[in-house]
Amino acid sequence: MSGPDLPVVVVGASLGGLAAAVRLAKLGHQVTLVDGAADPTPSLPDLIELPAAWRDLFRKSGRILDAALAEEHLDLVPAPPRVLADGVRLPTDRGEQFAALTAAYGTSVAESWRDLLDEADDAWQVVRRAGLETHDLTDPAVAGLLARHTTVADLAERIAPPALRHVVEHVAQDRHVDPAHAPAWWVTELCVRRTFSTWQLVDAAGTPQPGSRLADLLLARADRRGVERRTGIVTAIQLLGHQSVAVRLSDVSTEPAAAVVSGVDLWQHRRLTGQPAPALSRRLGPVPLPSRPLTATDTQTPTWEEPDTWRALEPVAGPVPRVAYAGSGTVAGDLPWARLLVGALATYEVHEWLTGEDVRPANKSGHRSRAARVAGSA
Repeated sequence: MSGPDLPVVVVGASLGGLAAAVRLAKLGHQVTLVDGAADPTPSLPDLIELPAAWRDLFRKSGRILDAALAEEHLDLVPAPPRVLADGVRLPTDRGEQFAALTAAYGTSVAESWRDLLDEADDAWQVVRRAGLETHDLTDPAVAGLLARHTTVADLAERIAPPALRHVVEHVAQDRHVDPAHAPAWWVTELCVRRTFSTWQLVDAAGTPQPGSRLADLLLARADRRGVERRTGIVTAIQLLGHQSVAVRLSDVSTEPAAAVVSGVDLWQHRRLTGQPAPALSRRLGPVPLPSRPLTATDTQTPTWEEPDTWRALEPVAGPVPRVAYAGSGTVAGDLPWARLLVGALATYEVHEWLTGEDVRPANKSGHRSRAARVAGSA
């Protein structure tokens, strides 16, 4: 077979891998999904953030999300407010947050929280471009934000009530990272919740359902789109020539491909593509020092230990030709919605490689202006 007639091989049935698989299949590509498990089930929390990422994925790969949910007698509804350790309920809406925090702790605390999230909202505009749209890390605003030495712990210290301070710290702790090492821009997760609310799945009786049912719907979408699923352990991703690559499996078989989307963790991806393990380069003035290996959390995502950790991560379109990365080791991070959107970026790259067509959306933002956010709020 010639290059254009070969399938796109997706390595790993992660959220990023599956998102790329269904999008590429909808665009008309043959897609083969290879995973070590015969019945893979990506893990998902029950609390769903940024549902727009799920809605966009289902709209761009077939039937819309609401229709897919209705078929399973499910619905996506706003989740109840978060209950803090001291019993205070924290809504997601900006104005409701201010009112609830004023009633519980006083106006000064409510203002501190509002200002913290407003600053995080500004950082979100920069991080979104870096990790979820262009993935361009050379922009001075992006590089400056990513390299700041302020940590999640530093921001938490600005909030007086311990229960509310813990909400900030959990942004890092939920990722198995010490808040004193986690970059401050991770707190953008809180402004994402404030802007887009939090959601949960319920059945026809209104009973909450596990978030993993969304992963089941995504796997079913892959089957409906004709994605060929193959069980196997991938041992290498290798170039075959100018127009194709190959995925080698532990059973010594080879799967030729027009392109590959790697949806595995960063360390496995580097091994498969023959690249050095992720490490932070160091210098003492003009003198290069031995690189510092990047360590992994219990969930095989990067452990942030210093501000420049982001430099050791993988771009979506990395150094290996015709191999796109859609795993959890990009600047976008490992949150479910981030993995879905990185899967979209990988799709755009692969489709353009193979067809010359740019299918990136013209309107990448959809974000309200600061004036719109502030209007009517305290």
